[in-house]
Amino acid sequence: MSSISSHNSHFTIVFDAVGTLIYARPTVAEAYQAAATRFGWSGSASEIETRFRTSFVSLSGRAHDLKTDEALQRLRWRELVGNVFHEFPAAQVDDIFEALWIHFAQPSSWAIYPDALAAIELCNERNIPWCIGSNFDARLHQVLAGHPELSSCHRVFCSSEVGFDKPAVDFFHTIEQCLGLSSSQLIMIGDDPILDATAAEQAGWIGLHLNRDLNRDAKTESAIKLDGPPQLNSLAEIEPWLL
Repeated sequence: MSSISSHNSHFTIVFDAVGTLIYARPTVAEAYQAAATRFGWSGSASEIETRFRTSFVSLSGRAHDLKTDEALQRLRWRELVGNVFHEFPAAQVDDIFEALWIHFAQPSSWAIYPDALAAIELCNERNIPWCIGSNFDARLHQVLAGHPELSSCHRVFCSSEVGFDKPAVDFFHTIEQCLGLSSSQLIMIGDDPILDATAAEQAGWIGLHLNRDLNRDAKTESAIKLDGPPQLNSLAEIEPWLL
């Protein structure tokens, strides 16, 4: 890995992982459906998706200090799976959860967005260090190790290892300390406008919101603030920020 202190750019980039660099393949709902089918689940993937989103928002919205670790991450995912499959007895939910926990640890369960590959290539060409900062657990290391296209990543920061989930300011400050950089030298890019972009800005970083759903016919520029942090249509648009 290259030294942070030797790069050409003033900035170091920190990318979010899921929804920014990588996505689940098959989808989360499809994976949940497959895991539950052997226990008699006959519902649709769309029903699972609705239940998953409702439970995810509910768990994420709880008032807590955003501290986390490996054990807490696992407990939260077990609770979410239990909420999705609330019809099943606890023992069967445990089995479904274990199958899903293993599934999402496999590199083959994840794919890389094409525009992420373009952004990484650009960072590498410019000798700009890039890292990953994610609300994930240690399984992320195994996932990333199975994708050699991501091997130029300087550091991987999982919230379970950092000790805080985004949007906690301590998540960002811990990364600063580990990299030996100031907040003004860091850019956070992620698909969540609150957890990634706004939280980064509140920590003194530059925060960029990746919104692949932006109307491509609208007049939008990555350097213009629309309603909050600057937005990108695609990770391929990061070049103006690499100067």
